[in-house]
Amino acid sequence: MTDMTCSFLLLSKRSLYPVIMKNINKLKRNLSPELEEIRVHHIHRRDKCYRMYGGLASNLISFENQIIELEIRFADRWSKAPDVTALQIATGWKDNKILNQATGYLVHLFKRRSNPGVVAQVPKSENQDKVDEFCSAFIAALKASADNTNEEYLQSVKGVFENQLKD
Repeated sequence: MTDMTCSFLLLSKRSLYPVIMKNINKLKRNLSPELEEIRVHHIHRRDKCYRMYGGLASNLISFENQIIELEIRFADRWSKAPDVTALQIATGWKDNKILNQATGYLVHLFKRRSNPGVVAQVPKSENQDKVDEFCSAFIAALKASADNTNEEYLQSVKGVFENQLKD
């Protein structure tokens, strides 16, 4: 795996603050180009809300034999039971013409000590110290969200989508 570098520019009224983060996402999937496009689209459209506000992140691992395989990482903020979580998140991934064909799911659940997403509000202050303090806190939160050493594997959940049973 190669190290990926993501750059973030934080704006204030005075200037730009370039920030370079290493290894934001080291997970490398072996997905077809179509599934990779679905994965990226899902993360940026639907999953980002779970990441920022729910303390949960999901990622597509594979889609073989009509089974969606996902990894789900969640923090204390997420309170639903593992089987409910697996069904809810896997169902959300079916919102496209390829994964909509899925009849079942396999979800690997990981408990995190820190949230998998970050929400931040840039201070409305022109005080350079406050802006610098915000930037430091934001970078620390990004690093914590990217750190997969602070998680533990809980269990894997298999299931069948109910609407498939009626056919």
